[in-house]
Amino acid sequence: FCSPGHRPAPATTTKVGATGVGRQHLPFLAPSPLRPAGQRARKKLRLPEVQQLVRSLAVENESIREEMRSLQRACAVLSKENDKLEIRLELSSSRNKAATKDLEGKQRPDQQSVGGVFALPDLNIPVQDAADGSAAH
Repeated sequence: FCSPGHRPAPATTTKVGATGVGRQHLPFLAPSPLRPAGQRARKKLRLPEVQQLVRSLAVENESIREEMRSLQRACAVLSKENDKLEIRLELSSSRNKAATKDLEGKQRPDQQSVGGVFALPDLNIPVQDAADGSAAH
């Protein structure tokens, strides 16, 4: 149960005061730190090793902070570009809606059927091939 280095010390009895009543004193034993099975105790570092570790971690920390600042700048640039593209998309969408309404309003009466809108193709425009966008012969 107890490891050889942590055996409880025998209790000692001391006399207290003139009455001669004895008290037992048990030494305080700090519990050993628990480690998961299979892990060895970490080697204790000396001061120069700790100082070197602190310096290397500080350098790593600074490089990570610089990378974070760089990514934040790139994110800000992309965010501005995204905002511009959203505005262009909204303008284009509103123009397309307006153009669609204009086309619907300018349709000739002979292109409309009683049940709804039916547009006849303009036969004066050459037909385009859907695969490559070139005019078919």
